[in-house]
Amino acid sequence: GQLAYAIFTPTILLMMLAVNYSVNTAVYRLAEKFKLHRCARIFETEKNNYIRTGLAIIAFSYTSVSQAVLSFLNCTTIADDRVVAYNPAIKCTTTQYKSWSAFAVVVFLVYVIAVPVVLLYFLVGANKTNKLRDNNFCERYGVLFQCFRGRFFFWDTVILARRLIFVAIYSFSFTYTPYRTMVLMLFSAAVVLAQLLFNPFSSRLENLVETCLLTLLLLLMGINSSAATVYDYKSMIILSYSVLSIAAVPSFVVFYQVGTA
Repeated sequence: GQLAYAIFTPTILLMMLAVNYSVNTAVYRLAEKFKLHRCARIFETEKNNYIRTGLAIIAFSYTSVSQAVLSFLNCTTIADDRVVAYNPAIKCTTTQYKSWSAFAVVVFLVYVIAVPVVLLYFLVGANKTNKLRDNNFCERYGVLFQCFRGRFFFWDTVILARRLIFVAIYSFSFTYTPYRTMVLMLFSAAVVLAQLLFNPFSSRLENLVETCLLTLLLLLMGINSSAATVYDYKSMIILSYSVLSIAAVPSFVVFYQVGTA
């Protein structure tokens, strides 16, 4: 259910958008044919809006689709039976699961992996041909790069890759929960530091908001881990390193932001 909902919801939205885009294109061609140039310009603007909306749907649904696919493919052994970790009621040995898992693998390759790779290839190619400075190109695809500074035109792919890594760590979690917590927190700390070092957004306010939100995510992970009951020495050592990491990074964030104000 979760897999089907996560995949088919954006698919239906994109299909509806494609139908509207096709109708708009047909009307635009008719307006051009009958030399209704004012109407043609209006429909040309609408075409760009459809493309930007479609790109936004793909970007916003990326995390939910990735999580649904990876969670569905993550099987574990419980009482000598292979089941889906997030929903043990689903057995990984059934014919129905194998059919859905094949579909999930296709979605993983075609969507989860291909989207960041194709997007990076597209943006790098556009940058080499100076299309990123073309007004018509910006009106159509500007949602992918306009909010970032010039040399960080590709940062949207970094954000997608970051989301995928977060989901992968959480979905294919280690059997020893504190290890998973520590890896998540260390990766979150690395993300915050990368944001501080590069400040990829063109607006200082956007950089500050992104830094604060990422730091808040790191703090929430630390609070969640420290709230867990600890019984053994190994867990205490792991959680101690986690607490140290979340104490150091926010301090550096405050110092950096105040120092560059």
